[in-house]
Amino acid sequence: MMYNEQYYKSLNYSNYLDRSIRYEKLCEEVLWLLKSVNLLREPIIDYGCAVGFFVKALREKNIDAVGYDISEWAMQKCRENGIPVIERLEKTNTLFALDVFEHMHLAEISDVLEECNPNLLVCRIPVSNNGGKSFVLNVSNQDETHITCISKQEWSTFFKVCGYTILFTLNLCTIYDTEGVFCFVACKDQGGGNGI
Repeated sequence: MMYNEQYYKSLNYSNYLDRSIRYEKLCEEVLWLLKSVNLLREPIIDYGCAVGFFVKALREKNIDAVGYDISEWAMQKCRENGIPVIERLEKTNTLFALDVFEHMHLAEISDVLEECNPNLLVCRIPVSNNGGKSFVLNVSNQDETHITCISKQEWSTFFKVCGYTILFTLNLCTIYDTEGVFCFVACKDQGGGNGI
């Protein structure tokens, strides 16, 4: 399945194009949390930004943020709406990856982390609790583009190998850790990682 307009209107993305208010609330909560624990670091890349709702919300709070997505359709929507996007990945202080890494192989994620070299990661990833046979959440199983189905522990180990330590899970109103979804903030280890 291509990441075209139809993709964002189907499966777990049904009505995605009407979710701007949800991302505004997410932005408020996450910024409040990162500021309160002295972890807010700019610039920010929203990796897998889709049509840019989160980037727009960040920029409205005067945060230096840009988006990146592999979907040319989504990137074009961002451009049409004046939301800044980058064509190629670049170094950044903070990388948001919300519902993205499950679409990628671990080696590809490792490459992204190496290329962007963020000091801070904010992630939301659907997970498995049965040895990778399926995702916990049925909606995650319905998306054929979800190709990495592993447990929270396996994700933690992967990020550790890449040089990141999970600082804490996120449990806010708009983004929260559950049995089926791993939501966390991680920071780069001083010594760095070896990647995959």
